[in-house]
Amino acid sequence: MLWEKPDNPEHLFQKIDLSTDDTRGLRETAPVGLCFCGDESSAVIYARERNVHREDDTPLLIEIEADLDRIAIDGRDFLYGVFQFGDAKKATSALERLFGPEILRYAQAAWDSPDNSKRLALCDLAIHDHRVVTHHYGNKLVIAGKYSTLFRNAFKVRLPIEPSAIIRLWKPTASSEFRGSDIDFTDMVRRTWW
Repeated sequence: MLWEKPDNPEHLFQKIDLSTDDTRGLRETAPVGLCFCGDESSAVIYARERNVHREDDTPLLIEIEADLDRIAIDGRDFLYGVFQFGDAKKATSALERLFGPEILRYAQAAWDSPDNSKRLALCDLAIHDHRVVTHHYGNKLVIAGKYSTLFRNAFKVRLPIEPSAIIRLWKPTASSEFRGSDIDFTDMVRRTWW
């Protein structure tokens, strides 16, 4: 997936007419990253259920050590949708629990804007905020994202990943331990969008 880390995020946050033109570069030249989770149970869901296809039928888990500057939240299954369609009354407490109090400055600014491009751009900034990333890494609540995907946390790590960063590689034999969710995407958003 694309790795687009905006330069000067605080300046961009203050920009009145912020849009994804400010936070996203040319797709053809953007660096790329791989998706990771911060816990094994979340990774098992993606490896054994969400990303298994006819030609890619062998789930593998790779545990790595990565520098915080190379990690961003993968917001596709939850966060971007909540920024776009979230109901502040329903979502504020849940976002704070999942991503920490720093996420709320971005989310509230997104919900206050009628401009969808600005809402997406604010999420682009939030996913790279070290405080938000660190809090999300420690999250223990199970999230039911879009399409009912269950996970605790999801990240993208900028490539390349050096071989020395790989701690272990294995084929999971068990299913995820998740039996339900603590926070559901559909409870966070306004119902008018689907």
